[in-house]
Amino acid sequence: MSLREKRIRFTRNLGRLLLYAELAGICVAVDEVKRSKAQAQANAAAGVGIKDSLHVLGLAVDLDLYESNGRWMDGKLPIDRDTYKKLADYWLTLDPDNAWGGSWGDLRHYSLSHGGVR
Repeated sequence: MSLREKRIRFTRNLGRLLLYAELAGICVAVDEVKRSKAQAQANAAAGVGIKDSLHVLGLAVDLDLYESNGRWMDGKLPIDRDTYKKLADYWLTLDPDNAWGGSWGDLRHYSLSHGGVR
């Protein structure tokens, strides 16, 4: 499958996830999808990412979740983690190649695996 086809597949899945969140009453904002290779390398050097980030290919998104009162769900409270996991559980049903960063400590990260990277 070409990268173009994977990016389209990822985008369709993201649209479904955002609609699911809306219907579930979860307030979502898209934070970052595309990242430059230089930024990915800088993040890796700072210990906050990997140099082969799927964001460089447009196959990953970081989502910010908010409570209805406007509080950013930063993952520190159990309700935050539960809400991110609720979205992740749905995300993982959409495609066998979908991955969730909560599996390795990055609650905000949702991606489509490519070349062994998730």
